[in-house]
Amino acid sequence: MEYEEERPFYRVFLVIYLVFITGIMGISAMVIGLNGENSLLYYLLITFEWLVIMFFVMSYWKYSIEISGGDIIFGFGFMKKKIPLKDIVKTDIVNISSKGHYNYGMFSKPKEKLKIYAAFNGPALQLTVKNSIFRYIISTEHPNQLRDVLK
Repeated sequence: MEYEEERPFYRVFLVIYLVFITGIMGISAMVIGLNGENSLLYYLLITFEWLVIMFFVMSYWKYSIEISGGDIIFGFGFMKKKIPLKDIVKTDIVNISSKGHYNYGMFSKPKEKLKIYAAFNGPALQLTVKNSIFRYIISTEHPNQLRDVLK
């Protein structure tokens, strides 16, 4: 039983890029300054900030869903969730709809006991997992096909 779906995830990269570049680097330039005695510290800070940016870019660069070896693995970059197929109790097809880019990525709704992995608006599969207080919603372009593979 194999299934694989991948999707580049550029919207989060754009938001992270804008926030870090305009915010953190601008503030650090004002605080540390560009004068001669602090220039080395400034360049070290900029290098560190770029490493942080690259960490987030690599974390959210690609959204993937994979089923192999008795597990479903889904998520962004190297921040993924792994669930054994035998622990999935129920699957439902739902719709993810949001206005704007702020609801893309990984987020949770504790009151509704949901963890959502949203790469785009549209169809998604909701997984109810045994021994978990959360239900997982994963966006997919082919919810019926994924649901059939999970049965």
